[in-house]
Amino acid sequence: MPELMVKVPEESGVNWERFLQRAVELKVFELELKRSKGLQRVVMEYLASKSKLSKKQALKLGRLVNKGLSERYR
Repeated sequence: MPELMVKVPEESGVNWERFLQRAVELKVFELELKRSKGLQRVVMEYLASKSKLSKKQALKLGRLVNKGLSERYR
């Protein structure tokens, strides 16, 4: 596996090791989310459970999203 070395001045005050670790973790999660329909479903269910939209508002938003996606992929 290739190795990446980055030299950053110490006086920046940023914990670059933690920053890079978190960036890699987020990228891995993003890639897993793209691959896994189950994970996508769990994330969407979680987001929906926190929603303050009424059922009517959610349906309207869903229709707008579907319309936009259908136009995008025509």
